Parts: sequence; structure tokens; C-alpha cells
Amino acid sequence: MIYTADELNNADRDELIGIILSLQKNIARMTQNQELILEQIAILRGQRFGRHSEK
Repeated sequence: MIYTADELNNADRDELIGIILSLQKNIARMTQNQELILEQIAILRGQRFGRHSEK
């Protein structure tokens, strides 16, 4: 959900804590996905541009 400045300003402490915890989980998940994608890119580059045996 996207919150407006007014919604965040009017939210109580427990709501804000819930929002922050949710954001932290999303950031951790996105960071993990990014690491996996970068690893896949490195593998694919190695397959595409790595050493090839010429016959």
C-alpha cells in the first residue's frame, strides 16, 4: 500500500511500527532477489563469454 503524508502523520505508533516492519521484510526479500539475479548474470556471462574450447 502507498501511504500519503497525511495518512502517515495521522497513524498511531503501532501502525507505523507495522509499516516499518513490513518495509524491512520487503527490502530483505528484494535484496535477496537482487543477489540471486546478479549470481545468475555472472553464470550466464561465464557461459556466454567464458573460455571455449576451439576444435
